[in-house]
Amino acid sequence: YKVPTFMGTLMHDFGTSPGTTGWLMSVIAVAGIVCAFPSAFLLNRFGPRDVGLVGLAFMVAGCAVGALAETFAQIIVGRVMEGIGVAMMGVVATTVISMYFPREKAGLPMGIWNLWYVVGSTLAYNIGVPVALWLTGDATSWHAWWWFSDALALVAFVVFALLVSVPRGEGASRGRGGRGPNGQAGPGSHRPAALLLEGFKVRRMWLFGLGFCFLMFTSLSVLTWVPTYVQGIEAARLLAEG
Repeated sequence: YKVPTFMGTLMHDFGTSPGTTGWLMSVIAVAGIVCAFPSAFLLNRFGPRDVGLVGLAFMVAGCAVGALAETFAQIIVGRVMEGIGVAMMGVVATTVISMYFPREKAGLPMGIWNLWYVVGSTLAYNIGVPVALWLTGDATSWHAWWWFSDALALVAFVVFALLVSVPRGEGASRGRGGRGPNGQAGPGSHRPAALLLEGFKVRRMWLFGLGFCFLMFTSLSVLTWVPTYVQGIEAARLLAEG
């Protein structure tokens, strides 16, 4: 969500139209759609820790590519890389939670994880300009904002590398398709291929997916342009009114 805060500046710097510049947000969703299913199969092959590290590495590299971008094509490439990382982490995070918490206790960690959408956009829209101003003295320095985001992604990579592993003992025995003491698949089991095929047969999963799809269509389009509206129209109105 670091793009919308500087959407006006990006359009000015690259000489692109609103429709074209909007792809800096849309391409994340496209990359997520393309990479979500492959990420699930990679998770089954390599496990959540390795796939999570690769996903976070894509985020770090993508932010760096965007920060160094001098053309619109280059910044799009950076955003695609970020989108791949987001897709991987979207699959990995819930699996990691299931490794550490039994189903009856997973509500709180799942709730915390699902705050990423709200917390990410709220922070981005409120600290983007102050961060750019603090780092460079220029409130329109989107390059500084990209570097700041890159630093955050790097911190996340290090924390993930240090803290996330297959739990020892019973959790470890379940890590690769193992079974718990009751003979059922444990919370550490990774069967995304089978689970995906089973999920396609459940009508509720289709309804849930469609609901989330429509939510993203509406909320993402609004969130992409709200800062531009506020900066370009509301700010001018407020200044005119003193």
